[in-house]
Amino acid sequence: MARGCNINSNKEGGVSRRKEKMMEHQELLDVANKMSNDDICDLINMVAPRLDVFFGSLNKHCLSSGVTFAATNGTIIQVNCETADLEDLADDEFMAKAVKPFQKEINRAQVLASSAHLLAEKINKARFEGKKISDKQTVKLCEVLSVLTELLKETA
Repeated sequence: MARGCNINSNKEGGVSRRKEKMMEHQELLDVANKMSNDDICDLINMVAPRLDVFFGSLNKHCLSSGVTFAATNGTIIQVNCETADLEDLADDEFMAKAVKPFQKEINRAQVLASSAHLLAEKINKARFEGKKISDKQTVKLCEVLSVLTELLKETA
């Protein structure tokens, strides 16, 4: 016997509670199925202060945000979070801490992408003007793209 409980009475009570819970669940499901998207938005908006949306984790930080409001967007319900009001997620101190370790890689990726873009423009310009395309530029472009691809794989 666990914790001095009578197994038979615990079992019966458990079955009874599960049946009640199933009935409550079915009744709630029936109500939800009868609600329009606008009704569901109203309900979400009423309980928004009690909601938090978990996005995932990054660099050992659990990323989540409170709900500001819900609205219909075409045929779906769009739930808007507090973080959606920020110009940049890095404006949020906690988000900035989570992203900070990746900032160096992000900056490096931006530099590599810009370099690749410039090399591609030079190659296309030479091609357009009917000039011989430098093997050195083509090889350099491939190297830059290769490094960029590896960097993006590491950060993903």
